[in-house]
Formats: sequence, C-alpha cells, structure tokens
Amino acid sequence: MTMTPNTATILYHVSENDLNTLIMKAEEKGFDKGQKKPFEKPLTREEAAAFLRITARTLDNRIKSNVLPTDLRHYNGGTIYFFASELEAFLKKS
Repeated sequence: MTMTPNTATILYHVSENDLNTLIMKAEEKGFDKGQKKPFEKPLTREEAAAFLRITARTLDNRIKSNVLPTDLRHYNGGTIYFFASELEAFLKKS
C-alpha cells in the first residue's frame, strides 16, 4: 500500500488530560518542550569526589586500582570530568 498525501492513519488517540500528564512527567525528569535530551553538567574531579562522599585523592586511588572503571572519566583537553548519572549508575550496579 502506498501512502499518498491525502492518506492519514491515527495510531492512538490521547486525551488532552493524558497528554498534559505525560508532559508533566517528562518535565519532572528534566525534559522541556522541544528539548530532546536533558543537559547534564559535567563534574570536576573534586565535585565527583564530593558526590561520592570521598576525597579527591581517594577518587584517584580508586580509579588507579580499578575499583572505579576508567570509562567513568571524560576528557576535555587536559581536564578530567565525570557525570553524576554515570557515577550513580555505577554505584547502583555494584
């Protein structure tokens, strides 16, 4: 079957109330209208350590000893950054 400009298919009808509920839930999770993905601010080494409630030196030691995987680190030039969501996912997994 070929689709022509006059052919329309309704897959699912959402009431205005249901649509508003979905929008509110998305906004609670950090999505704004028109925004595809919420922006997550990268954390510095010190901020990542504070997030994990350890010292920056302990963070370095845990990365060197492979307690924390090295793929949690992200680089921008010579600066190392972390993302709270990745650190949290690692903590939940372990």
